[in-house]
Amino acid sequence: MLDDPPIEIDDAMLARRMGQGDEDSFRLLLKNCGGRLKGVLNKRYREVLDASEIDQAFWDGAFNVWHHADRFDESEGTLEAWFLVIAIRAAVNIIRGEKRHRHQDLQYDPSYDPVSWGGGTTTTRSAQKSRLIHDLNEAIARLPRLQREIILADLAAEDGKADARRLAKRLGSTKNAVYAARSKALVSLQRSLSAEGDLQGMQGGQR
Repeated sequence: MLDDPPIEIDDAMLARRMGQGDEDSFRLLLKNCGGRLKGVLNKRYREVLDASEIDQAFWDGAFNVWHHADRFDESEGTLEAWFLVIAIRAAVNIIRGEKRHRHQDLQYDPSYDPVSWGGGTTTTRSAQKSRLIHDLNEAIARLPRLQREIILADLAAEDGKADARRLAKRLGSTKNAVYAARSKALVSLQRSLSAEGDLQGMQGGQR
């Protein structure tokens, strides 16, 4: 399958095939977006995780996408964005010292949900930096679909801002809508972090 010329398979179909145990579909997902997602993880966490831990976060995320593919909800965002959210949560778990995301523990821990768009297990054992990362990821996960897709694309972009024209085409929107959604998303994230006390802590008490 992977040796054939590239073909367009929509996210819902790809997730459905993975949910049915189609390993070729899983390999296709990794081929299509694995390199980009590893790049995002490396860019975001290289100062707090070593190369092996970043690799672990990626494969923990891939494992959860494969084993929970039937829970993919196309209305919440793209399959690649869902994969990224799950991999980010795995990276945060490593930073926070949580081990419950390990494969063998999933079925025994009903409080842990590694594949939701938001939420997940929390812990009181966190340094300021890991708390900020956690709160930012949770705030991104709560954004409306268009805003979340734009912010995730910005985080993956080399200069921190994805091309609006390409985003509009991929998301079925317009450049102006992308600009407006990005602005709203940034305001929403700032408010969320302020409410959590993260910005106050970073700015020495100034809002």
